[in-house]
Amino acid sequence: MLDDQTDADLSRHAGAAARWLALCGLEAAPEDIIATNGAQHGLFCTLMALCQPGDLLLVEALSYAPLRGIADRLGLKLRAVAMDAEGLCPASLEEICCGTSPKALYLTPTLQTPTAATLSYERRRTIARIARRHDLILIEDDVFGPLKPDRPVAIAVLAPERTIYVTSLSKCVTPGLRVGYLRAPGELGPALRHAVNLSIWMTPPVMSEIAARLILDGTAAHLIAAQRHAAARRQRLARRVLSDFDYASDPHGLHIWLPLSAGWRADTFRLAAEGRGVLVAEAQRFAAHPADSPESVRLCLSHEPSETRLHDGLAAVATLLQNRK
Repeated sequence: MLDDQTDADLSRHAGAAARWLALCGLEAAPEDIIATNGAQHGLFCTLMALCQPGDLLLVEALSYAPLRGIADRLGLKLRAVAMDAEGLCPASLEEICCGTSPKALYLTPTLQTPTAATLSYERRRTIARIARRHDLILIEDDVFGPLKPDRPVAIAVLAPERTIYVTSLSKCVTPGLRVGYLRAPGELGPALRHAVNLSIWMTPPVMSEIAARLILDGTAAHLIAAQRHAAARRQRLARRVLSDFDYASDPHGLHIWLPLSAGWRADTFRLAAEGRGVLVAEAQRFAAHPADSPESVRLCLSHEPSETRLHDGLAAVATLLQNRK
């Protein structure tokens, strides 16, 4: 485990990765799977492999916070696709594709961050059709997918020939296990593997072996179930404490999306919460175009180990909101 990986190691780890993808609802041959050092590394390698400086990357109007920095580092142009309460709007995607030539669309269809939205099956199917019509590559980030048992099928099932599926164990199993997998159409595999080799040469064998053992002996599935129970319990706690306020959430999600009342701006609310010992993330952090960000904040329910402290933090948020009613 402290040496270069052998062919036997690679075969075993690829088999475990295929088992993990099956748990996520995808069938994949081991040769179609690329191991990464977590989902963020997988996303970086995907964009490095597929895009050239100046290419246009479409993203949800509110999206994964590090994406803006990754795109900037790679010289990519970003354009936001409009969202509603369900997530990405297909009509906005169609309009943009008709007027421009984007290289790819990055999206999180299940338990989207920061909004907690999950796209319906019909909307996923429509997005797949639009992508085919405009020869658009889809980058599906499904790191939260296994937490939601009633989720629709992945877009990678509906459009496997043009979807790079990104998954990881860190959100659903344990955060310190930085192991992820890409499932990609066969013709994209060599470029993705080359990007991984350029960035880290190989995924750490020790981490890959730990992940493989957890997956193959069933421990990963048990930990996912435990995460689901914890998420549901913490969502109920949030509902009790914030019962007087409207916000978006999912019973299986690890965060909530809180629109602020008229008296608050997101930046001043963040500072006020910080003054009470509570960290929140303002919308600007997630916006493809920060100037267009709404006056909203994301509250993470998973980072604080103590549910007593989580309750106290949510109560502090409720007090701030109540004082501006």
